[in-house]
Amino acid sequence: MKNSATIEDHPMKKPKCPDAFTAVFGRELVAYLGGDASKIKDGWCWRDFGRNFGRKYPELLTGAMRYFETATSGDPAWAAYYLARDCGAEKEWAMRICETTRVGYPALAAYYLVRDCGVDKDWAMRICETATSGDPAWPAYCLVRDCRAEKERAIRVCETAT
Repeated sequence: MKNSATIEDHPMKKPKCPDAFTAVFGRELVAYLGGDASKIKDGWCWRDFGRNFGRKYPELLTGAMRYFETATSGDPAWAAYYLARDCGAEKEWAMRICETTRVGYPALAAYYLVRDCGVDKDWAMRICETATSGDPAWPAYCLVRDCRAEKERAIRVCETAT
């Protein structure tokens, strides 16, 4: 019989996605997903977690992706970027998180997906143009500076950013 349980059915309370990663959050997430939380080191940031999660917890990647897909707090796009860059999550999945999240800094994650994962710069500029959270002006500028995105679009983002 196939297990039809979802991440929401887990008996442990779902941890909130943070704006800034902490080792406490990493341990809660790994435990929530059924892994050995003792592998999370004190002082880890998102980068450390992303670089180590894929090696230490490859069996938890799908659960982590589902977790961040449903996050309504913190910065799920940033987590999606690290899972795509360092853990084997597909970049198309991370792009979808940037497109759908209403919290955090999706435009910044979109810029990093261009810079580090080879995602299309026009897609990232669209994220800057439509972001409903975070500050899209800085990533729009970075897309011009680092990725040769269209300057006029970035100026419009900067003019309309609140």
